[in-house]
Amino acid sequence: MEDDPTLRAVAERLLRKVGYRLVAAADGVEGMEAYQLHRSEIALVITDVVMPKAGGFDVYDAVRRISRMTKVLITTGYAAPTHRKLVSGDANVAFVTKPWTVSELLMRVRAMLDTPTAAGF
Repeated sequence: MEDDPTLRAVAERLLRKVGYRLVAAADGVEGMEAYQLHRSEIALVITDVVMPKAGGFDVYDAVRRISRMTKVLITTGYAAPTHRKLVSGDANVAFVTKPWTVSELLMRVRAMLDTPTAAGF
């Protein structure tokens, strides 16, 4: 979920190129609807913090109401330590700071997918 169309297109192309299947969304509301429709197929939700209609933490809260096991990667151009407090104790969440590099994004996604899902927090 990314409201910047250029950044969303770059991330989509990159992730598809290396073999990931994905559902893209232009904002948090669209993303939450897509998650509800495809949640059994989704191993990782990637969401920006600041988006129109619903931000990344709204998305995080909605995902958590459905599943505590779904992994969430939050992208932000703001200071991550402040945001980390909002999700402290959740081992199924991670951050990547924007602007991310190709290697940073791919490394973080792979690490999230390879790490066993934590049972709760």
